Amino acid sequence: MTMRIKEKIKEIEIYLDELSSIIPGDFDEYSTDIKTKAACERYFERVIEAVTDLAFLVIKKEKKLPTINGPGLFWMLIILALVLFGLAVSILGGSQNLSTDLPIPTETIPTEIKPSRIYTISYKSSVFSPTNLRIHAGDTVRFKNEGIFPIRIVSGPDSSLVGFDSIGDIPQGSYFSFTFAAKGIFDYHNDRSPKETGTIIVR
Repeated sequence: MTMRIKEKIKEIEIYLDELSSIIPGDFDEYSTDIKTKAACERYFERVIEAVTDLAFLVIKKEKKLPTINGPGLFWMLIILALVLFGLAVSILGGSQNLSTDLPIPTETIPTEIKPSRIYTISYKSSVFSPTNLRIHAGDTVRFKNEGIFPIRIVSGPDSSLVGFDSIGDIPQGSYFSFTFAAKGIFDYHNDRSPKETGTIIVR
């Protein structure tokens, strides 16, 4: 059993070395180079799997520990997931302050005419999906309430976009549509539960 634990630790070290060798220098390079981003995510998934395997090997080796099942196992996996998420943020996110690099929204209409598209953001089980959506200026976003309770979409406190407010409640199965003419990053949330948030990135 000890040999398998040592092999698993060596496997994690190899994955982390390979991951560190392909991580780009800055976040812009990471977000624009699709191949590098996919490779980083693939290595990170391997690290997560190996760490999970290692945790189970260690737990299995320790005869003193009782078998963890039910709620204990559930909370252990939650804690492990949070630790791995923190690791991902520290490895892939760097130490950038992204809020200072955000462009200020402008009220200009782009000169290049592109056919506008309609995107749908669904709300179900207290989550907007997708949470972050990238669109072009002139595109329309429909917010569909697939939940049981009515919601109200309002712009975030940092988003100064006039008219980005559903005014009233959106009942189950109904839509609220908004066309984004200005470029920028616009936050929104459910007014009934401000922790339920999302972001529209208009290019």
